[in-house]
Amino acid sequence: MNKPDTTQAAITSETEQHAGTRAATEVGWVDIDPTFLANSRSPAPAFPLAVLPDRFCDMVSGIATARQVNLDLVGASALAVTAGAVGNRVRISITERRTEPANLFICLVVEPGDGKTEAIDIARESFNAVQAAATDKIVPVQPADHMLTQVEQHRNLDARKKLAVEGLSPVRDAAVTPSRRRQLLLSEATVAGVRDALAATPDGRVVVSDELLTVMNLSGGSEAIKARGLLLEAFDGKPHVVANARDGEITIEALQLTILGATQPERVALLLGSAHDGMAPRFLWCAPDVVRTDEMAESDGPMDDLIVALKRLADIEPRGLPGAYPQLIAVSSEAREIFRAATAGWNERRAVSSTIVKSLLGRARAQALRLALNLALCERALAGDELPGAAISGEDAQRGVELMNRYFLVMGERVVTEFNRREIESPTVHLARYLARLRKPVVNARDDLRRGLGSPVRDAEDVGRCMEELRLRGVVRPQERATQAGRPSKDWEVNPKLWKLFPSPHG
Repeated sequence: MNKPDTTQAAITSETEQHAGTRAATEVGWVDIDPTFLANSRSPAPAFPLAVLPDRFCDMVSGIATARQVNLDLVGASALAVTAGAVGNRVRISITERRTEPANLFICLVVEPGDGKTEAIDIARESFNAVQAAATDKIVPVQPADHMLTQVEQHRNLDARKKLAVEGLSPVRDAAVTPSRRRQLLLSEATVAGVRDALAATPDGRVVVSDELLTVMNLSGGSEAIKARGLLLEAFDGKPHVVANARDGEITIEALQLTILGATQPERVALLLGSAHDGMAPRFLWCAPDVVRTDEMAESDGPMDDLIVALKRLADIEPRGLPGAYPQLIAVSSEAREIFRAATAGWNERRAVSSTIVKSLLGRARAQALRLALNLALCERALAGDELPGAAISGEDAQRGVELMNRYFLVMGERVVTEFNRREIESPTVHLARYLARLRKPVVNARDDLRRGLGSPVRDAEDVGRCMEELRLRGVVRPQERATQAGRPSKDWEVNPKLWKLFPSPHG
């Protein structure tokens, strides 16, 4: 008896399977309403290049193009490094006693591989270049040096040594040679790290991190809440007293940090937490819809222009008087009117906004002031003009307001209301996308869904609920089979119109 030709049978079976796929027609299938498959997030606003001053605009777009990084991410990173270089050297004078600092909190929110690391690297490279070029400056100690007096009052020698290392004038009995070199980056974002860095100098520091969750110290521990509160307070740059049993009280003349961090969309909820503690409105959120490119970077673009500008900003001489460290820039009358009109609009919107959006609008004027200051200073540094320069003009103010209205407020509301949800798409939508990728005219509930490689839904009950919803939407239908003994088959026919919604990359 001849053996059956299994090879030929397999070929025939495969041929019939492909023929069945090709023969799948749209006859008898309803049209699929594609709206339920669409991402339920609103589209991201476009980064408003036209709002930026000319040189800053050319620099940002040039770096983004040359290094093949999303424009929004480069723009946000450039704003952060500008604010970090300025630090506490310059502030806006609101009244005779009230000032607004230049520091910014910026968070990049994108998926892995969308360029956040490259944008963060731009900041790190820039700051490292500025710090490497810095030189020690000999600054004579004034008889009434308030910081020296404070340190001399500390009983703990170790604490005094730490302060000396960070650049304070020589402390008696401290066997460390202090440095007046400008330090930009904060190496340790803990309570002790912030205290030791900022108690020694009122310049301010910069935190740069690929993962903002680690910076905000949300991993737990006894210091977690205290560290989070300290970082939040560092947005305002006010005096702060840190006390503990070992070192006693240490007064930080200006608790001021600039933060450039990044996270992934699904981690925004963890970052914000359940309580409205003021985290969201302190940050300027940058969460663009990134279109990935296949091109590789061929140059760094005008990175040198950015670094030279940052060096000039970092070298701005402070006033140096006790209690009046920063140089002050006034706000022109024209600029004040622009900020007043913008604030009136933001206050009007607050009346009909949710609690968290109200908090974004409540800080909009402070953010607009800081954006206006940083854009003005960086443009002056790029142009080689005198720093810090004249008062904030109406044009400067308009740029800050427009950046808030056209980008950062829109983006902030999008992030805190949409990204803050744990699941942006339902399991049914994930399953529909999976069926589209399979491109099979018939799928089996057990083999293709519960056990299938890459299937997003595996629990039997979840599979049943999702497939029933897809049936009602006309995406699938139970396959009709001849009556047979045993358990009924759980095969589902897939509407071939689904494939048109997700064209195959191979044609």
